[in-house]
Amino acid sequence: ARIARGERVHHYETVRVAKDGRRVIISLSVSPLRSPSGTVVGASKIARDITERKRAEEALLESEEMARGIIDTALDAFIQMDEDGHIVGWNPQAEALFGWSRDEVVGKPLGNLLVPERHRARHEAGFARFLKTGESAILGKRIEMDALRRDGTEIKVGLKVTALRRRSGYVFNAFLQDFPERRAEDEQLRMLQKMEAIGQLTGGVAHDFNNMLTVITGTVEILAEGVADNPRLAATVKLIDEAATRGVEMTQRLLAFARKQPLQPY
Repeated sequence: ARIARGERVHHYETVRVAKDGRRVIISLSVSPLRSPSGTVVGASKIARDITERKRAEEALLESEEMARGIIDTALDAFIQMDEDGHIVGWNPQAEALFGWSRDEVVGKPLGNLLVPERHRARHEAGFARFLKTGESAILGKRIEMDALRRDGTEIKVGLKVTALRRRSGYVFNAFLQDFPERRAEDEQLRMLQKMEAIGQLTGGVAHDFNNMLTVITGTVEILAEGVADNPRLAATVKLIDEAATRGVEMTQRLLAFARKQPLQPY
């Protein structure tokens, strides 16, 4: 009907059967044939065998789907980046490790999301150097690096990057491994350092307080002797002495918390 209306059909893909019974995938182009008066009187067809091309495309699609399935089920986080520095691939493990979903990161600059600010200039310089010279200090090597999570915390990850050249330009495939035990060690170290700092502060305060209490207790003894004949003042001095004694006990507990041995007052 289209040919009868004088239209052309371009690259219509269909299936034909060869003499030996094989099914052949063809690309069919059909043009109307006109009489001298312009009336459509027939059609001219050109058929191109595209069976092998279609099989190759199907094989490539299957290969890509298989690769995607492997990447999505890999234990490591996988990130793919184009030569403009934008994220084009992001598997579920990357979502779990960094906190962003795939829809949130695809198309965005990798450096702004994952690279700590203090490392970004070096990251950008190394990336530009590779695109210009083909030289890289990290491609194909297993390295450790600091990375940013969505909540702003930094983590240590193991990284291996490969570059793949395509007609449209380079793509960079990165596999990243989390080090949860390293994070636990770092957190434990930070806690120990914090406790040590608190202990040092507490110990210093306790020693200073102990010295002041020494002055108070020594003075109380003198006062007690001076007001022994005045019951009202003697009772007040006794309260001061009891408070000083409780202060000494508290100082000893602070020193124990700080893991310090009590020092002799000066």
